[in-house]
Amino acid sequence: MTATDLCKQCAAIFTSHHELPPEINEPFKFGYGKYTLYDTVDAFLAAVEAGCVICRRIHREAHRGWWERLAHDMKQKVSISKSAFFHMRYALVPSDGMLRVEFEVKGSLIERNTYKHLNIPLRIVATADAFDAARGAEIPSNTGPGQAWSIAREWLQTCLDGHQSCSHDKEDFQPTRLLYIGSSPSDPARLFHSKDLASRVPYISLSHRWGNIQIFRLLHENIKQLEKQLPLDKLPKTFLDAMEVTRCLGAEYIWIDSLCIIQDDVDDWRKEAARMGDVYRFSWCNVAATGFEDSKRGMLVKRDSRVVAPLAVQRDYQYKKSILPFAFQNMPTAGGNEWDPPAKFRSHAKEKARREAIFPNGEYVCFDERFWERGITLAPLMGRGWVFQERLLSPRTLHFGAEQLFWECREAEACEAFPRGLPREFHQRVTYKAERAADALGVVSDLSSLQTALDAWNAALASYTCASLTRQSDRLPALSGVAKDMQNVLKSRYLAGLWETSLLYQLLWRLDLPDRPGIETSGAPSWSWASTAGTVIGNNLVPSPELTERTLAKLIDANVQPVGDEMGEVKDGAVTISGTMIHLFPTPKRFDPLEYGQKLEDILSPWLFFWPYGTREYTKYSAENQNPRGVEIDPVIYQDRREELDEVYLLPIVNCAGVIIGLVNVPVQPENLDGPWKRCGIFEFRPGAKGAKKLDELITELDHVKEGRRTIRII
Repeated sequence: MTATDLCKQCAAIFTSHHELPPEINEPFKFGYGKYTLYDTVDAFLAAVEAGCVICRRIHREAHRGWWERLAHDMKQKVSISKSAFFHMRYALVPSDGMLRVEFEVKGSLIERNTYKHLNIPLRIVATADAFDAARGAEIPSNTGPGQAWSIAREWLQTCLDGHQSCSHDKEDFQPTRLLYIGSSPSDPARLFHSKDLASRVPYISLSHRWGNIQIFRLLHENIKQLEKQLPLDKLPKTFLDAMEVTRCLGAEYIWIDSLCIIQDDVDDWRKEAARMGDVYRFSWCNVAATGFEDSKRGMLVKRDSRVVAPLAVQRDYQYKKSILPFAFQNMPTAGGNEWDPPAKFRSHAKEKARREAIFPNGEYVCFDERFWERGITLAPLMGRGWVFQERLLSPRTLHFGAEQLFWECREAEACEAFPRGLPREFHQRVTYKAERAADALGVVSDLSSLQTALDAWNAALASYTCASLTRQSDRLPALSGVAKDMQNVLKSRYLAGLWETSLLYQLLWRLDLPDRPGIETSGAPSWSWASTAGTVIGNNLVPSPELTERTLAKLIDANVQPVGDEMGEVKDGAVTISGTMIHLFPTPKRFDPLEYGQKLEDILSPWLFFWPYGTREYTKYSAENQNPRGVEIDPVIYQDRREELDEVYLLPIVNCAGVIIGLVNVPVQPENLDGPWKRCGIFEFRPGAKGAKKLDELITELDHVKEGRRTIRII
């Protein structure tokens, strides 16, 4: 696309005189160089109708009908305090050879006497170095057979021929079952048992969302029928599209979970779930229905090709000398150096040179800076927990997005807009380095140290636990393939999502936000993150002589009982730890922190979130001492669930750079301290917190007396 596809206002972004600010991250917040693009909805909608590709890109960010309702409300002003508003502004931000155009689109319409707000942030990057990456980009009007699939075949063939790190290491692996679809739609498709194959065959795997629809599945009652022929008329559109793509890529077999695993056989499901990582790891290519909520509508779309294609613009601005006060031209400083005044007071020559250095004349390619994030990272498919390892382990993936096709393998990333690979600046700034899942993939293949390995594991764990699962019992099985890869590196026992080699410190994981009360759990022990449903933040401490000296507890024993595969679902498990136990419960006094003059940012802490009445004062008790000392302490507690706890027991684990970190536990039976315990969170006690010195003294004191330590079994 060229600048002729822009409205007059958007074209002026690249040709007009602008106040170019210094490099900053939030231009609208600091007020640098803001320019109004449109201040009425009608004018904006007219530009959309005329075909301006930037305006169309912005228009698509709101739900259908929103703009028209906003235009109507702006004409029907009820009062000054109850009126709809709209503005569309932009700012220019120079950044290392690129010019970022940041759009700010805000609007508010009145719905049931309340405001309904719209806020669209959009960044378009103009860079001269993107021409090579965009060369040859031909965007057809749909992602169906034709030009789009032709470039997909080129990506696959290039990877197969020249990418050594994408090649298979285990050529003899074959899934238990595959779907044979032949080389032509006229070939009868059927379920095939791999044991009946004379040799290994290349196959395509499919990643998709089941969604809320009932899809045709492999069951005991229809397995004989499917071995003869698949009922294509009963299959969802996504499956049919995937079969057509498989033939286009040159394969005759495809693996689809719902048709290759017997869905009403628990034993078969567990067996195949344990092999699922290998299914994706050794597939020829993984086809992903990335941009779609379910399998009903298919994965081929019609589109406005002008919005998808990169925009080519010509910067040809002739700088005009402005009238500057004479007193501000070439004014020396006290030190004899030439003074550098604000932009509006700079001399003509200086200002011209500065502008040409920041945004010189020439040809530029413009694209949405977040197109990879919008197309893949935030796409519907990525919200499914199983897809994390499907994407991470597949040697190459062809994504069918809501707007275009994307390609990623271990050596390259591309899309229809940039078929030769992503622009250099974009790749370095935005894409894989911002996606921790991909970072983990790059590290796991060549780890040499325990610290690096656990950092990679924690990054993968955080990315994986962001996604959702239909059944919480899949929390461990859906990560089992990644865990097997990590086990090959760590050579350590895997215990319900934690690694024995650093288990005492791995127990100190926490949730980004606590679970809701009553949420379904996986059956994993309370000390495992798999017993929760939230995003997990792992602890990256590793055993070392220095850390051992600061360790305040001792791991006695740990065990789990898996249901089947040791990397998958577990029945139960326990860890036995010896350490100092500190009994805490709130004093009757509750207070409003604002009355004590604290700043608002001091109140907005995890503690306030978990205890909705504000900061609590705690009185410390020794579990073995019936004479409380009455010392007030103020730990930060990260609970696993949003629940009110009348009293808790702290078990300090380690003193890390002055911060005491440990487990928050409660007995399963409140009156039985000798019975089993359960974890309910972790705590951090930081230097300077209330009672910090006295708590440290107490831990040291209790650690040296027999009554001060207790051995507990956490289940």
